[in-house]
Amino acid sequence: MSERTFKRSARRLLESQGVPCTLTRDSDGSQVTDVYVHLSRDVEFVSAGETQTSETRNEAEMLTEDVVTLKKKDVIEIGSESWRVERKLANDGYTVRVVVSEL
Repeated sequence: MSERTFKRSARRLLESQGVPCTLTRDSDGSQVTDVYVHLSRDVEFVSAGETQTSETRNEAEMLTEDVVTLKKKDVIEIGSESWRVERKLANDGYTVRVVVSEL
């Protein structure tokens, strides 16, 4: 598959599974509007360490083509809800996935 096909597929998936939002950058207060985010609440994961304890967290995923990257303290606004970026989990060149906390 071509690069263009992967980007188009990522956009279609996020637009069908995500919701419109506004991203406010912590660094300069600039806003990125009319972008989509897929918010996953209470994602269960196993923390690293000697004991395999299970924890939950909230994750957000957005298109890198729209937002380039997400940084700690950026704010994602979905309607009346606001979510702060805590840390980056992954960036595959098509989407960026981060841990978020509700404000």
